[in-house]
Amino acid sequence: NRLIVWGGGHSDYYGNELYAVNLNNLTIQRLNNPSPINSSGSCVTSLSDGAANSRHTYDGIAYMANVDRMLVYGGAPACPSGGFSTDTWTFSFANMQWQRMNPSGPTPRQVPGIVSGYDPNTGKVFIHDDVNLYSYTYSTNSFQLLSSSSGIDYHMTGVIDPVRKKFVIIGGGQSWIYDISGSGYSRQALSTTGGSAIVNAGYPGLTYDPVTDRIVAWDGGNTVYSLNLDTRVWTASTYSGGPGSAQSAGTYKRWSYSPASGVFVLVNGMDQNAYTFRLSSGSSAPAPSTDFSLCNYGNK
Repeated sequence: NRLIVWGGGHSDYYGNELYAVNLNNLTIQRLNNPSPINSSGSCVTSLSDGAANSRHTYDGIAYMANVDRMLVYGGAPACPSGGFSTDTWTFSFANMQWQRMNPSGPTPRQVPGIVSGYDPNTGKVFIHDDVNLYSYTYSTNSFQLLSSSSGIDYHMTGVIDPVRKKFVIIGGGQSWIYDISGSGYSRQALSTTGGSAIVNAGYPGLTYDPVTDRIVAWDGGNTVYSLNLDTRVWTASTYSGGPGSAQSAGTYKRWSYSPASGVFVLVNGMDQNAYTFRLSSGSSAPAPSTDFSLCNYGNK
């Protein structure tokens, strides 16, 4: 019941440690110590202790609940010159160790803007580069190419609706949907109304809420948007106490839903407090039912 935060990379932050907003005991925790940073000047993807180098992850990061691991694909490793990688890593929360996976099968392209989504129905992670859709299976440590089409924008975030078995990709003025229930995997344009603020956003925050059965989005301010995939209509709801503008580099999955606590949790920036938000009542979690709530957590 934690929101995990990891990133950095390129010419930004070089530390590769992980942080967690823990909703069970109301703390923000550093889960591990950083590895020795890459001081060689070259763009390495692994560090001297064998751990993954920090990177611009974009949306190529997902929690695999079936194996209690975080999956990271590609990104721009921490180094002065930049550039993109095609490496695959998992982080085990059981032993707090990184593992470079070296999976079989075709890998996604070496590009910015990777998007991903974990599917609880199959235990797979669906990953999309700028052209192709893939799935990653941990049990076989393999990628599978599922679909290839025309290019898409790279200012996007992915989310899976596990009830309808859809993979939805939104941002940068585009909106796409895949049916992941069978074997077709053809990409379709997702035409919606009422959500232009999210569709046109760069890397919006997207998550699925099983209580309201909606995809719920945030891109700054006090307004939250809920998408009904059956009607293709967004509903905007404005509350008080929001954390201000979204980061220009995107929100991604730092806006997520906690089933255990019945709240959304948001980390908007490293120098800001964490927030929870409740869209529906009926939870004992530490957040009001009608607005954003500042998480006055210790150990920040």
